[in-house]
Amino acid sequence: MSHPPKHPCGHRPLRPKELHVTAVGLDQTEFQLLQIARWFFTSYASPGTAWVRAFVEAEDFFGRSDGPRYAYALLCVLQVMRRTRQSTFQFSNPSCPDCAVILTEVERRLFQALANYRRGRIGRTQAEVMMLCEGNGCEDMMVELQKLVELLPDRIEHITPLDASEGAVRYV
Repeated sequence: MSHPPKHPCGHRPLRPKELHVTAVGLDQTEFQLLQIARWFFTSYASPGTAWVRAFVEAEDFFGRSDGPRYAYALLCVLQVMRRTRQSTFQFSNPSCPDCAVILTEVERRLFQALANYRRGRIGRTQAEVMMLCEGNGCEDMMVELQKLVELLPDRIEHITPLDASEGAVRYV
């Protein structure tokens, strides 16, 4: 009996509490910030230069003046979260198109917190932040989220499921 070839990143079905990236209604800005965050996470998991890729992608997508500012504000959010969490932060591999369409539970919570804040749903944001920070330092995380949201554009365009699954994201 032969087994189908394995994907280099261990292509796998969704685990409990994971979702396809299009299932949570992220807009193009939030989706791009997710990709940038994953490069920062990669740098935390395996120290190296993945953080440089985060800034390059931010600049490529948001432009030379806004990209680095957005990336730095996102990094501040992630740093607060890292200091407050006791549990490991599970994330999907940003360099694998098959893995990049999977939102882990904690990625989903982080980006639902951001999306809710951008849409003025502060109570929902606070609930997600409490889960992310495991009840520690929630106020600091809210402050950093606010700083990030104040920098971001207001325009909200949603990604389409077909586009995200193809690895090339277009927006409607």
